[in-house]
Amino acid sequence: MKCQKHNKETIGVCTWCGRELCRLCISKTDGSKKYCSHCVNEIGDLIKKRQIDKIKEEDAKEKKSGPPGYFSFDSLKIKE
Repeated sequence: MKCQKHNKETIGVCTWCGRELCRLCISKTDGSKKYCSHCVNEIGDLIKKRQIDKIKEEDAKEKKSGPPGYFSFDSLKIKE
């Protein structure tokens, strides 16, 4: 078969979308996995979003508990 973009013989398919790929279409390989440029961009955006979400989650936890070694008196109930 030939790829639609370059009209060259295909050597595999994109692991994520299934698009047939020639040597020129392959943007990234990971072992035997091959990815087209569109999916590489999509995967990169997804990874960035997950990293940002994780950082925001860690920041929110730190704000609740305070920095390491920090003791909050808010949790103590003192009788007057």
